[in-house]
Amino acid sequence: MNTHAASTDLKFMPAAELVHASNIRQSASPKDDAEMKASIMALGGVQQNLIGAPRKGDGKIAIFAGGRRLANALVLIEEGKLDADFEVPVMVRTDIDPDSPEAIELALTENVVRAAMDYMDECNAMLMLSTAGRSDEDIASTFDYRPRTVRERLLIATVVPEAQELVREKERNLEWARALTIADKSMQKKICDDITANSNAWKTGDDIRNYLTKSTIEAKNALFNIDDYDGIIVSDFFEGDKFADIDKFWELQNEAIQVRAVDLEAEGFGRGVHVLHEPFEEWRFEVADDKAEAMAFIEVMPNGKVREITGVKPIVEEVTGAEGTLSADDDAARHDVFSADIAPFEVRATPRVCEYA
Repeated sequence: MNTHAASTDLKFMPAAELVHASNIRQSASPKDDAEMKASIMALGGVQQNLIGAPRKGDGKIAIFAGGRRLANALVLIEEGKLDADFEVPVMVRTDIDPDSPEAIELALTENVVRAAMDYMDECNAMLMLSTAGRSDEDIASTFDYRPRTVRERLLIATVVPEAQELVREKERNLEWARALTIADKSMQKKICDDITANSNAWKTGDDIRNYLTKSTIEAKNALFNIDDYDGIIVSDFFEGDKFADIDKFWELQNEAIQVRAVDLEAEGFGRGVHVLHEPFEEWRFEVADDKAEAMAFIEVMPNGKVREITGVKPIVEEVTGAEGTLSADDDAARHDVFSADIAPFEVRATPRVCEYA
């Protein structure tokens, strides 16, 4: 007995008797639909078979691959351009549930082969597979993506329907959708309502991020154990989490900086450990061969980022002025030299200075 033949059967069935399963392709442009209808009329029927399976409950054949072909055929019947009993070729799978992960994966294969999927359709297809119990790794294998990409798509699939429609219609782009995932559902709805009232509102992802994170500090800049932070966290899968309680952040950050300063002092830098709240002036220092002559710095930036510079000493510069010769290695002399109206050195716009600015 051929078990494959028993589970798979190609039939010609009246389109009006078929129903749609949870098809993954939800969108198509009017142009694509018009071209498909024209093709059906020109060729006298649907050339590529649909794939369906008996639906639980009523036994009707539910189409899970080829849903757009069925939809356009039904429109042509409604318009009177095709007979009411117009038939379409259907591969009937009696071994599968039309709403199962296996059916979704078959539909995915067909959609990817026939045309590039709409981005939101792809996200929602992944969500359907995930809800059905597929792991991120399994879904990644189906789409030939990395698991992290799948997790990104799953997150985007959860934004409110109004936002998904804006992306489908290309009123907003994918970066905008990524930024929207930071907001809770009520804020997402408000943003979409604002756009309905004013098409120029919330135009970019940066508009959303800047509003939601304008008084935050990136969690990755924490020197302390982030488990010690008990304030509000703005979750952002794409850009990294952020701390909203600035005072709490700096309380913990300053404690951690002091602990680190003590640790550096214990390493024996002869000329001390210094905490800076401005960019380290790299052009004034060189590597010290002798640790007893070396200094260490902890640079703390306004955004909370901390950097350590160790084992350096000042570059000795001779400057002749009205009072005689000054040495940049002397603290008092350095103050006079470096605060002069015309500096005896060039201040370079290094990346660190630009970041601080």
